[in-house]
Amino acid sequence: MRQFEVLIVSLFAVVIFGTSVSAQTPLEKLRVTYSAIGGSQASVWIPYEAGIFRKHGLDVELLYVAGGGRAGQVVQSGEYPSAFLPAAL
Repeated sequence: MRQFEVLIVSLFAVVIFGTSVSAQTPLEKLRVTYSAIGGSQASVWIPYEAGIFRKHGLDVELLYVAGGGRAGQVVQSGEYPSAFLPAAL
């Protein structure tokens, strides 16, 4: 009888702790422009390509806009709420 109780408790523990019930929250959509094709944009592209944004709940959409002035205009229009514009040193 003791073995039966151990078996039942073990099965119960496997069912409770073995199944992963994770409620997936929808990814937050984020639209970002970038203004250059080069190493200065690596801090946007590396996490995008590696899937780090998705891992942390962001669905990032990147848009290339040639030139910082045009990228600023796109942000001002409201179509893309944020832009990655590297600062000039």
